[in-house]
Amino acid sequence: MTCCRWPSSFFTASIVLPLVKLFGLTWMLLATRVKSSRFPGGRTRLYRTIDAIGRWSNIDIFSVAMLVAVLQFGSLTAVHAGAGLVAFAAVVIITMLATMFFDSRLMWDAVAERE
Repeated sequence: MTCCRWPSSFFTASIVLPLVKLFGLTWMLLATRVKSSRFPGGRTRLYRTIDAIGRWSNIDIFSVAMLVAVLQFGSLTAVHAGAGLVAFAAVVIITMLATMFFDSRLMWDAVAERE
């Protein structure tokens, strides 16, 4: 039974989490663009969460790179990083850059303009 838990955690870390980060960044960007004053505190917490998770996502890329480098035993085993790793690394890098360049103070400027 415990072996069935590993694939779901990999699915969560590799697919669900990057999608949540992308949708969260898109929501913050659109809400800031239209100068929405709704949920500025929630959007700020989401921004900080995405920023914190983004740094830890590099561990997944690092661990796969180490496995590919270490687990090469000729005809016995071979580990290859496929296109999925490239896509995952691209999402990690893009979300980290987007979070770094996004100015979270703009969310609060919309609230100040409405008052």
